[in-house]
Order: sequence, then structure tokens, then C-alpha cells
Amino acid sequence: MIQSQVITKYLIFQETLVRGGKTRKFFVSSAHDGELLATVHFRPTWRCYVALMEKNIEWSNDCLQDLKGFIRDLQAEYKERL
Repeated sequence: MIQSQVITKYLIFQETLVRGGKTRKFFVSSAHDGELLATVHFRPTWRCYVALMEKNIEWSNDCLQDLKGFIRDLQAEYKERL
């Protein structure tokens, strides 16, 4: 199970409370300076977790790989609960 806070080399994923929600939501910040980069949340119509990026944020391949891996793990956790 994914913890309420996950720190990778480049990113910090911090869970936030969702009222009455059955799924989880995370703020994604830079591990370097703490700047908010994105929000990861569940998109019910697509039945999967997605990332909503902040405007004018540049992403390196390594950061995107961290984000992709995190969403992949969240999605796997969601499917296990079905």
C-alpha cells in the first residue's frame, strides 16, 4: 500500500484528505525546493489515476518516470480493491 507521503529522488508525493472520497489524492512537489508541480487524483470517467500539471512547469524524463511509477502503483492498488 502506498504511504501517505512518498519521497523519490526528484519528487515528494503528499496525500491530502478528500471528503467522502473512496479514492486518494496527492500533491506532487519538487524534492529540491518544495514547489508544487502537480496533483494526482482519480478520474472516475476513465477509472484511473491521472496527473493534473501546474502551468509552466518543465519536467525532465527522470521526474516523469517517478510520476509514472507512482501513478502505476496507485492504479495497481486501486485494481486490487475491486
